[in-house]
Amino acid sequence: MSTWLSFYEMPATKASAVSTSNTPYEGRYCHDTFEETYGSTKACRYNTSNSNQKVVTHTYEYNGKVVRNYSFLYDKTYRSALWVAYATSNSGDFKDNNVGRNDDWAYDPALDQSWQPNLGSSYSSAGGLSYDRGHQVASNDRQTTVEQNKQTFYYSNMTPQYASLNQGQWASFENKVQGVATGTSGRDTLYVVTGPLFEGTLSSTTDSDGASCKLPTGYWKCLMKCSFDTSGTMTAASGCAYLVDTNSENVAPTATTIDAIEFRTGFDFFTNVPASLQNAAESQTYSFF
Repeated sequence: MSTWLSFYEMPATKASAVSTSNTPYEGRYCHDTFEETYGSTKACRYNTSNSNQKVVTHTYEYNGKVVRNYSFLYDKTYRSALWVAYATSNSGDFKDNNVGRNDDWAYDPALDQSWQPNLGSSYSSAGGLSYDRGHQVASNDRQTTVEQNKQTFYYSNMTPQYASLNQGQWASFENKVQGVATGTSGRDTLYVVTGPLFEGTLSSTTDSDGASCKLPTGYWKCLMKCSFDTSGTMTAASGCAYLVDTNSENVAPTATTIDAIEFRTGFDFFTNVPASLQNAAESQTYSFF
């Protein structure tokens, strides 16, 4: 398995095996690499057993080294990432340098444009409701470098999110998650996996080209805060998850367990966290804030 897929934030993936016969990048092997639109690094893409799904890791340069920005599982059928995973903290590779919001909207260079919605402007209204280009990894989550922030504006990082929710309760919730990250100290790291729900009969909206895009039925976010000793060994982990079970109302996310989100989505989160810490953290029922 490529080391890009071995980080603690990564859910269990369906990525096909990679080897030295595949494309190398920074000592890691992936099926294909692509020049990032923003920055001098490359994105790594992995094939899966589902021809309609790809795993992608975006990268940026900081302090003279290549750092993963975020990873996601993209589904061509939904024209959306089904989960997006990233690490964040108050120091090191993910330090908040307050680089601002750059709004450089663009197709993701690691995916065929035909897989992605054209979001040069926002999604169209549907059923009398207005939908924003809703970030999965928020712009404010990526404030280390300008290039790191600009990569959050790839169309692959968007879903059609009810405008009032995106600009209201969900935005307030994202700020609280960012507060947990900036509250970390030392070697503590916050690992986040976020995504949409697609359940039941789905409605659609359209992109800037008039192409159909499925509307999520809700949103979720799973958090795992981990501590490490000086050798890099994880010594503690605590977890929590949050759910918005609608995409048509401006309601606050409710706290739940990571186990509950795994049941709803079918994904196995934080699979690389040691089981001795992972199991208890994923069943915890308290909120981080």
